[in-house]
Parts: sequence; structure tokens; C-alpha cells
Amino acid sequence: MKTFFKENILLLCGIALPLILIGFFLVAGQIGKTSVPAPQYDLVFAVDYYKNSQNRQWDINLESGKIIIQKRKIEKDGPDTLPRLYVFNRRTLSAQRLDLDFDKTDSQGVLTDPLLENINKREILPGPIAPDGYRFEYAGNGGSGLLGEIFGMSRRRWAYALVNGARTIPVKGDVSIYNAEIIAWIKDSPP
Repeated sequence: MKTFFKENILLLCGIALPLILIGFFLVAGQIGKTSVPAPQYDLVFAVDYYKNSQNRQWDINLESGKIIIQKRKIEKDGPDTLPRLYVFNRRTLSAQRLDLDFDKTDSQGVLTDPLLENINKREILPGPIAPDGYRFEYAGNGGSGLLGEIFGMSRRRWAYALVNGARTIPVKGDVSIYNAEIIAWIKDSPP
């Protein structure tokens, strides 16, 4: 056996060195992901809401620490596309649609749905980045190729994710989104 090792030392090094490097990169990739703490804030985002469209039927704004959804008065008639609001729960790491009743409005056209009022009881934080550093961004559906698969960068099958450094948390749940916009971060989870 000793003679085999002496005669084939280069061959053994040629096999062992790449395996050691692959193991190193796998461990290093996992350390980067686990060193970022879990999200500390929930997220409210809207789908089918085109903020810059002149023909949108609803406005979603933050006023005095509350999410306000108000019917717009527009001159041009068009399809009444209702925005879909979702809450990403940091504990379950999934998004759930808020089943808002857009017929419940006050005299100014402001939505008065109890689900929205329940969210507005919590601390609402504006901005694209949460205080804990997470961002809500498009993650695409692209693949990472053969080397990406080997080094732990698996194929993504979601459209949006919460991203903080090396940690990416896909937005999953009863949601299929390809055009979403962040509304606000929530300090406490809805019940």
C-alpha cells in the first residue's frame, strides 16, 4: 500500500485537492448565510398596484404611521384593477394575502376594512430597507448553472425575496408575484 501512495502521489493530490476546495467553498457559503440574523420585521407589499400609472383606481400611501388606501378620482375610465396586499410574516417566512373589501370606504373614499385597521394598530415603518437591513427585491427565476449547483447556489424559483447580505429569503405562500411594490415594514406581526 505504501508503494501505491509513493508511486501515485500526484494522482492522489490531483483528486484530493479539488475535493478539499469544494468542501471549503460549501462550508464558507453556509457560514455567510447563517451569520446574518433572521428578519425582525414583517412586510406589507402590493401586487397589481402601478404607482406611476395615471389610470390607477386606488392610491396607497403612508400617513401619520398608517397605511391609507384611498379611491382616486380620475377623468379617464379604465378597468378597475384592485391592488392585492400581502403581509410577509417573519415567523413563518411566508406571505399571506389580505382579503380586503374595497367596498368598505368612508365619505372621502378611504378604505375602512378591519384587516387594514388591524395592521395600522402596529408600528408602521416606511422605507425600502428595514431597520435590520433586509430589502424587498426582485430575485428572478434564473438558474445558477453547474458550478452554482455545486457550490450551493441552487436554482431560484421565486420572484421576490428579502435580502440581507448573503442571506436570501424567498417570498413564498399563497402568492404568485412578478410586479410587486413595498408599502411598509411592520414592527409587530399581525395576529
